[in-house]
Amino acid sequence: MTSRQLSLGDGLTPPAEITMTLTLVTPELAKEWFERNIKNNRPISNSKVKQWRAAIDEGRWKLTHQGIAFDPDGNLIDGQHRLAAIAAGDRPVWLPVFCGVPAECFAVLDINYHRSAANSLSIAGHKNTATLAATIKLIAAYDANSFSSSSSSMTNEEHLALAEKMPGVGEATHFGLRLWKAIRITPSAAAAAAYITRRERRDLTIGQWERWEEGLITGAMLPGNDPRLNLREAMKKRAIESIAAKAASEAGRVKIHATRDIAKGQIATYLLAFNAWVENRKPRSFVWNPSEDPMPTVTLAPFARRT
Repeated sequence: MTSRQLSLGDGLTPPAEITMTLTLVTPELAKEWFERNIKNNRPISNSKVKQWRAAIDEGRWKLTHQGIAFDPDGNLIDGQHRLAAIAAGDRPVWLPVFCGVPAECFAVLDINYHRSAANSLSIAGHKNTATLAATIKLIAAYDANSFSSSSSSMTNEEHLALAEKMPGVGEATHFGLRLWKAIRITPSAAAAAAYITRRERRDLTIGQWERWEEGLITGAMLPGNDPRLNLREAMKKRAIESIAAKAASEAGRVKIHATRDIAKGQIATYLLAFNAWVENRKPRSFVWNPSEDPMPTVTLAPFARRT
């Protein structure tokens, strides 16, 4: 292995924990380093590896500022496709090699190319990350009272920061996926609504939460006017309508509503049902008009005794 330290010039001292060397990476070294790939990194794209491999074989490889990076523990966090391409051939390649890159930098690696918020959340150790990323966006939109498309733009770093500031959002996401399987509500909408209600009503007991959430999922032994049953029926009906609307949209007959608008309506309906259940009200249906009615808030009324 051949390497030399790059100088950044007088007065431009990089952070002490990060070092950078220009290294001639052989296929053998590439294989060794690839084995240090961080757990939960994004899946390898075979087409991308083939592109890099072809560039090397055809002499089109150019040395640039882009290389590979290791975290302080020696785990590979960036450059897996380059290393896979080098390892698959028989030619060494010069690459900038960064060591000691802090873990918090995961969120801003390749933010404009392939690495999604779900990828970054997965690298950070979270589960169900596609749904989790969508859930975090919906919670942020609810808190800002803005579900417009412009408000949906969030960086990977912002997703990670909010995930840390939202204790229990992972459990809410798991519940959202369970409820989706049961009644076909959008999983991120169910997860966001579950998180919001739990955040606002920390006074409810574990038993009360189990009655609410398990009743929604199973529908077992619920009386005909129970808000949980009404919510289940409303979501099932909307799921059928959504399938029909999608088919009509694909046929060019109508324009389907945006996914974010659908999720907004589902969150509103969930909150209306939850409020009715807490207050022991038995409405036959939940009516919410997005163009006229404000987004419901979680009731702070005491949990009403059941007779």
